Amino acid sequence: FSYKPEFINVSFSKSNDPNLITAKVRWRLRILCRRDPAVHLRVLLSGTAKLEKNIPKFKYVASDSTKLYADDETSFPDLVPYSNYALQFITDDHSNDAKNRVTTTKSFRTPHGVPTSRPTIRPIVRGVNDCIENKRNVTVVWTPPPVKGRNGIIRNMTVKYFKKKSVPQLIFLPNVTSTVIFGLDCDVEYQVQVRACMHVNESCSPYSDAQVIPIQFRDDGTETPDGSNVFLWASVGVGLPVTLVALAACQYIYRRKRRTPLEQLKENVDYEYETAEKTDLSEMGNYDLVDEQGRYNDTVGSGNSDTF
Repeated sequence: FSYKPEFINVSFSKSNDPNLITAKVRWRLRILCRRDPAVHLRVLLSGTAKLEKNIPKFKYVASDSTKLYADDETSFPDLVPYSNYALQFITDDHSNDAKNRVTTTKSFRTPHGVPTSRPTIRPIVRGVNDCIENKRNVTVVWTPPPVKGRNGIIRNMTVKYFKKKSVPQLIFLPNVTSTVIFGLDCDVEYQVQVRACMHVNESCSPYSDAQVIPIQFRDDGTETPDGSNVFLWASVGVGLPVTLVALAACQYIYRRKRRTPLEQLKENVDYEYETAEKTDLSEMGNYDLVDEQGRYNDTVGSGNSDTF
């Protein structure tokens, strides 16, 4: 009887739960005598938990030309995904003498499952208020899932962002912890979530809790005007200067109307001009030196007379 297995094979199967893995172990021992091949065989599995299967008899005997083999198999269910295990094949002969005991060890690792823990997004602050022409580039940062709940190697991340009543947008990334979302509207609120995947959009964890990218706010606490208010703001920008000019023009006209009008001269019947205060112009100068024919008479002053 050969006390060491000549062949050991481990295969895996998954139930409806991808994180419950069954290891199917098959082995082959060579026997020299078909009549009495029985030996005591124990198969031990050590890892997250220790399991032992006692094999008192083999299920069937196979032959290969002149050689005989004892083939058998057993299963170990509910193994943890992506975990290391060790198989031990312990054979004892009829004497049960420990000196004759033979132990054969084989190690294996279970395949990956699906992450049960999820990433955690940090509060979003970078780029939220940096708006140019109502567009902004926002940086999203997250923490990977805890190692205990990964159930495999995280190779990809999926970022999902969306606004209310819209189709979500997906970004597929390698295993990184941050990304920049370009071209978000400043006057729109968004929500962002992240999940971890074994492969691109396959074998993924649940999405993280959503983080909100808020509408941009000014220093005075008012919201940035959205598209519906752009026309209003443009009207205010154009109408205010026009209004100021109109007010200035009205004030100018009003002041002109309040000015004191010039005093008009009144002509009497004798062609004598007097002011509004009934004062004869002759009293205001030497107009009495001119006679009725328009000749200058300075006889009062010099005694000579000339004609214009």
